[in-house]
Amino acid sequence: PLDLSDAFAMLERGEVDVVGLSGAQVDKRGNINSTLINNSGAIKRLPGSGGACDFASFSRKEYIFMFHEPRRLVDKVGYITSPGLQTRQDKEINLITNYGVFKIEESGVNTLSLTMEAEPEKVKNGAEFEIGMERGIKRLEHFTDEEIELLRKLDVYGIAHR
Repeated sequence: PLDLSDAFAMLERGEVDVVGLSGAQVDKRGNINSTLINNSGAIKRLPGSGGACDFASFSRKEYIFMFHEPRRLVDKVGYITSPGLQTRQDKEINLITNYGVFKIEESGVNTLSLTMEAEPEKVKNGAEFEIGMERGIKRLEHFTDEEIELLRKLDVYGIAHR
């Protein structure tokens, strides 16, 4: 079994290429906030990132998982818990939401693919920052029964398939 100190050692040696992260907010530069939020003047402290800052800083490829809503996809996070594009020149960041997959780059956030149900207006209105969309964007197909069954086995708490 891999414990946290082993994972950090692998990270330090450059052996971690891909990470998956989440939090309360993400901004157009891939910065993640999982520490504090200002909810109508009331500061709320969150549990934190559990070492995600190190993984965000040293990984080459990052997948950020977030619900697609303006309070989560913000122009600039209120607090940077895990840094985005500024950590590496060769960093690749993809944002995965319930509407699709987006690439975060220096030039902005662009759509790679959308779910079958995602309407372009909802996608654009669901973020404080601009999301680029070109014509003919690929649509993600529905999950097969096998994929859903595998997801249920992996997601024992039912978070992803409520």
